[in-house]
Amino acid sequence: MRTLTRLLSVAVFLVLLPLTSGMSQTVPQRASVRADSMYSSREKDFRVGKSVYLRSSKTLIGTIIAIDPIHSFPPSFGRTRAKGLLIKRKDGPLDWMPIDGVLRIYVVARTS
Repeated sequence: MRTLTRLLSVAVFLVLLPLTSGMSQTVPQRASVRADSMYSSREKDFRVGKSVYLRSSKTLIGTIIAIDPIHSFPPSFGRTRAKGLLIKRKDGPLDWMPIDGVLRIYVVARTS
């Protein structure tokens, strides 16, 4: 009896799986495409004066104050010389960040 119940449960699951597999994926993808089109993560769009936003939630992080083509970073950064951005954070401090790391985490607003 137990085996029959398990087999029946698996059969019902396998029958319903194709019917529900695409239901939850259609709407969120369309909404995220529209929201992401307003932001850019291309290196050439990170310029002085641009506002920087967190990629995941689009929270304002700060403003780019300066760009140094060959900035010195501590050895813990992997590359000690790299293109760096000086970002004035919304909460006050200034941070030099390598462009490689910035492109993975942050975006800037696209201009028309």
